[in-house]
Amino acid sequence: MSQANYSRANTLKKAFQACSVEPLEPAEMERYYVDLSPVRKTSAVDSVSTILDFQEAGDFSTILFTGHRGCGKSTELKRIQKQWREDYFVIYLEVNEETDINDASYTDLYLIVIKQVEFELRKLGLSFDAQLLRNFEDWFKEITKETEETVEKSVSLTGEATLGPKAPFIAKLLVKVMAQIKGSNKQKNTIRQTLEKDLSRLKADINLLLDDAYVRLRTKFPPCKGLLIIFDNLDLVTPGVAEHLFFDYAAQLQELHCTLIYLVRQECPRNTRRDELPLRKHLCYSSDRETEFVGDNSEYKTF
Repeated sequence: MSQANYSRANTLKKAFQACSVEPLEPAEMERYYVDLSPVRKTSAVDSVSTILDFQEAGDFSTILFTGHRGCGKSTELKRIQKQWREDYFVIYLEVNEETDINDASYTDLYLIVIKQVEFELRKLGLSFDAQLLRNFEDWFKEITKETEETVEKSVSLTGEATLGPKAPFIAKLLVKVMAQIKGSNKQKNTIRQTLEKDLSRLKADINLLLDDAYVRLRTKFPPCKGLLIIFDNLDLVTPGVAEHLFFDYAAQLQELHCTLIYLVRQECPRNTRRDELPLRKHLCYSSDRETEFVGDNSEYKTF
């Protein structure tokens, strides 16, 4: 909106109507972002930037980012997205748009990652290695009992934005699977149980594709240090789902070959199991009182 298209609010009611509590988008940062660092701790955000800066090309980290509701976590993540897009290929995801936020599983996150990476590569005119992709597609078709015909029939009804005339079969299959996970408890449980029976194959194939994506991105963008995937809105999950993801399956969340930032619930790291938190790479808080966890020695620092 240009200066000519709006007038300054002169009453509390108009100010309320003009106010938006949505996170700022990268394009809005320069105009609307207010730097509160003189009166607010910024160690957590600085720590994330330090990790991304010091990390060598081809390496990856897992970062947990948390804070009180409404303190600006998503806006800070959007700033990270903007700041590091010259050094990393950044994919920003709102998890509640991709899966059932009240019943999310770590296997959902695996599928979301490869679905979005394929889509972003396709937008750049890039594609996975044909043999790697075929191996993954064949295995996925086998375990899900899907065919070209059943998938085509389903996805033609969805109007999914990530699909297009050049979308490969795996893109269409993942759209169908994620729609089933988000919409049907029975199908969701069946799909997850099937994937968990051969988790090592799922993880191995996805990591081969992620490694291939890195090579192709480096060829097109030589300064690219790797994939940076930001999972926003995971702080909206229930305490039980948070426990499932960040305690019970923390190891699995760290095993993908890309750098991942998970936005997590404030209560999760602060509960009685805090000292058991298996995600021991980096844990940062973005709030007025910040706690940062770095390293493998269960040491928490409060700023």
